[in-house]
Amino acid sequence: MAMNLQDIAPISAVSWGEFLESPQIMYNLFQPTYLAGGVSFQSDVVYDMSKASVCHRLRDLIVNNIEELHRVTNDLLSMPILFKLKVEHTRTDAGIVTVKRKWRDEFAVLVNTRHYSIRDKLSHKLTEAMQLMQENKKFCLKIDFGPSISHWYSGLVDAHPGLCDGRLNDDSGGTTIWVTNYSSPIESCFSPFCILGCLPFWLLCGGPCYTINRKVKCIDTKCEFFNLGVTMLRGARYIVQIQ
Repeated sequence: MAMNLQDIAPISAVSWGEFLESPQIMYNLFQPTYLAGGVSFQSDVVYDMSKASVCHRLRDLIVNNIEELHRVTNDLLSMPILFKLKVEHTRTDAGIVTVKRKWRDEFAVLVNTRHYSIRDKLSHKLTEAMQLMQENKKFCLKIDFGPSISHWYSGLVDAHPGLCDGRLNDDSGGTTIWVTNYSSPIESCFSPFCILGCLPFWLLCGGPCYTINRKVKCIDTKCEFFNLGVTMLRGARYIVQIQ
C-alpha cells in the first residue's frame, strides 16, 4: 500500500545512526510493504544520493542526450531523494571572553520532490534545462536543498542567539545535485570571498580564464530551496564542542 507522497513533509530527517539501525524509519513513510512477521521496505523506489557524501562526483548527473535528461527528470520528480548529510552550526559569543560553540551531526534526509512546495519550482527548472538541450546548448543546473536544512538545524540547536553572537552554518553541500550535459563548476572560482581572500592564488592558477571560459561555454542555473518544512522523525543526537 503506497502512501500519497503529497501528504508527506517536504523534508524528513533522522540521525544517520538511527537510519542505519532501522532503514524502515524512512522507507515506510512512502512505501510500506507488510510481510509476515514484520515490516520490510523497498529501497528501489528511492533516488539514493547517500553515497555522494563520500564521492562528490556522484552528485553530478551527466546527461548526454534528451532521452537521458527525460529519465533523470522523471526520476527526480517521481521518487523521494535520500541524502546523507553532515551539518555544522557554529556560534561565537562575543564578550570579555570569546566562547565558540560548535554543533555537528549526521542525518539521513529524505526530500519529497512531489510536495507542492518543491515540485513546481523543480519541474520548471528541469523544463528550462530540457529547452537548452534541445537548442544544443551546454547547461548545468544546480539543485540545492541545503539552505532549508541549515536554517532548520540552526534553529534546532541554537534557537535563542544573543545580540552579540556570530552564527555560521555549513552543510558541506550534502544536499546538492548537479544536472548537466557539460560539467559541474568549481564554485570557489566564482566566490567573491575566495577571490578576495586568495586573489594572488586565484590569479596564478588561472581563475579568470576558467570563469570566462565557463561563462562562454556553459549556462549555469540554480534551483535553491529556502524555508522548506523539515520534520524530525526521531530525537537529534548532536555533538556540541565548546572552545
